[in-house]
Amino acid sequence: MGDGERAAVPRAVIDLAALRANAQVVARCAAGREWIAVVKAAAYGHGVVPVARELVKAGAARLAVVNAQEATELRAAGLAAPILVLGGPRDAVEADEILTARAVAVLHDEDAAGWMAATAGRLGRQARVQIEVDTGMRRHGGVGGGGGGGGGGAGAG
Repeated sequence: MGDGERAAVPRAVIDLAALRANAQVVARCAAGREWIAVVKAAAYGHGVVPVARELVKAGAARLAVVNAQEATELRAAGLAAPILVLGGPRDAVEADEILTARAVAVLHDEDAAGWMAATAGRLGRQARVQIEVDTGMRRHGGVGGGGGGGGGGAGAG
């Protein structure tokens, strides 16, 4: 590049009509079963709110995000679909945000379970959670540690 020239800044432009058409294919393949649209990381840089709206219109029964802030953003935009927070809470503040957003938290360890339980108790609400169990890949989830065979409680290890 010569002086004064700039490299083109890469950018992605989402075609919502194409997204809707692709989502309708997914809905047909699901053949009446519920499916979840993963819109984490701002819908992979395409804008979480417009992408989530299109996917819900096309039939997504649920949405999945990576953190509490994304769940809060979707609720603030008026989306009512169930939301799964894949990263779960990283502290008590995020547990509060997840419960306030009426989202489901994925629990990866005992700390997250404790934050959700304590926050739900304080707010007088029931926490909705899914527990991720490490089945051997050692990526996320509680590991075995309690009596017997390789099972054990979430985060016991």
